Amino acid sequence: MEGTYNYAKTINDIDNSKNVRVDTTEVAWYLVKKKETVDSFLKRALLHTPTQMDKGIFLANNTHLIGTPYLELQPGDIVVLSNTTNPNSTELTKMKIYAKTAKSKIEELKKTRGFDPELFAYLSDMTTSALSDADFVGISSKPIPTEVENNKEDDKTLADYS
Repeated sequence: MEGTYNYAKTINDIDNSKNVRVDTTEVAWYLVKKKETVDSFLKRALLHTPTQMDKGIFLANNTHLIGTPYLELQPGDIVVLSNTTNPNSTELTKMKIYAKTAKSKIEELKKTRGFDPELFAYLSDMTTSALSDADFVGISSKPIPTEVENNKEDDKTLADYS
């Protein structure tokens, strides 16, 4: 599956998804890049042909997504991926809260003139990739000098530029 994803599943269900990291957790998220149906997404995300149970689990874990008369994933949507709807899973409960919060923030951004959710999704993917590949990353709202011009700068750290 291309794009930003963080999908992990239970050890008992190793063959459930493709092109994803597998560990001992049972929940993950995916940032939608383009408009597509749930069925299309599940066909890309699962190794096997999605069943009604797979779709039911997906819909139960993504109640923050809305669509009438049917759900269609939109660029910028965060979907929760899991093999279960277990209400006792603290990890799944947290992920649902995070996804709902992200959805409301994206909806606010969509009201901003010139906001392109598809571009946002692709730029977020590139940023996430850069952050995960780097040994060290510093993000600053102020320019960080590449050369120290005097001795007073020697005492500054990256925190001084945030």
